[in-house]
Formats: sequence, structure tokens, C-alpha cells
Amino acid sequence: MVKNFGGNKQKRQGRKFMNAPRSNRLRYADLEGEIYACVSKLLGNGMAHVISLDGTTFLCIIRNKFRGRGKRDSLLKVGTIVLVGERTWETKSDDKSKLSKCDLLEVYSEEESKRLKDNVNENWNSFKSLTEGPTYKDNDESDTLFEFTKEDVDDTIENEIMKEINEKNDNEEVKIIEDIDFNIDDI
Repeated sequence: MVKNFGGNKQKRQGRKFMNAPRSNRLRYADLEGEIYACVSKLLGNGMAHVISLDGTTFLCIIRNKFRGRGKRDSLLKVGTIVLVGERTWETKSDDKSKLSKCDLLEVYSEEESKRLKDNVNENWNSFKSLTEGPTYKDNDESDTLFEFTKEDVDDTIENEIMKEINEKNDNEEVKIIEDIDFNIDDI
């Protein structure tokens, strides 16, 4: 690409954030302390709750690599499969209410998570409730609050208007004019 000599340095600024293409290589949990997990709750301020395959809940610290400009390639939401690294060097407190901390290492897209589930022999059923979302019953009438039909609404409104016209003008002759074309500028 040609260098930008002169001008307002716009091209130079645009080149600053060019990223190298992502590889198709899938990252697996190879080292000790790397755990597959699923995001259960986003807390904000660069933190989230994640649940590991064995059911342990961790407080996940989202590194700066996955925040800001790097966020567009790795969006976190509830049900996203992630690879986290457990903080083994931290001293654990005796307080049971405090969660163990872990660092976010990799965010898997939906396509990558399907490939991961095919290649890694783990019990992925523990994430099923988080990844699928709510299920809705189509034929259950107890959940139906409203039922709309276009014909009923149109007929009802038309009947109400005609009743009002007839009640107000019982003695007077009322002419209903339909399809009058007029120009709004003439008024």
C-alpha cells in the first residue's frame, strides 16, 4: 500500500488498527488449570460468572484482550462456551461465599463450540440449560393472554362508530360521505 505523504494523516490512522486474519486452528485445554466453562452471568466491569464442566462456579476476569476493540471478534453473552485458566497461585480464603477467580483465555463462537464438542470427549450436557435458552409451548392455552383477529376488531370498531352516529343524530339526517378526494392545501 502506498504511504500517505501529506494530508491529514487519515490513512495512517486507518492502518493502525488492521488485524491479522484469524487462524482456523481451535485452541484446546492442554495445560493444567485450563478449564472449559460456560458463561452463566455477566457482571460488568470486566467480570462474569462461569460454570465449569464439573459444576463449579468461578468469577471470571475478562482480560483486556477481549475488551474494547478486541471485543468485536469475541462477544460474551450468557451461554457462550469459553476456555478459562484457574488461578492456582492465589490463596483461597476460608469464606465459602467468595468464588474462586479465573482468567478468560479463549472465547468460542457457535461454530467453534460445535467443533469443540465433537472433538473433545466431555460431558457437555451440564451446559445444556445455559446454551439453549428458554423453551416456549406453542399449543398451551393457559399462557395465552390475548388473541387478536383482524376481522373481529374491524367489525367491532365499525359497529361502535355507527352506534355513536345513530345515537347522537336520531332526529337529524346524517349523510356519510365516502371516498372524497380533497387537497390539503385548499383548506
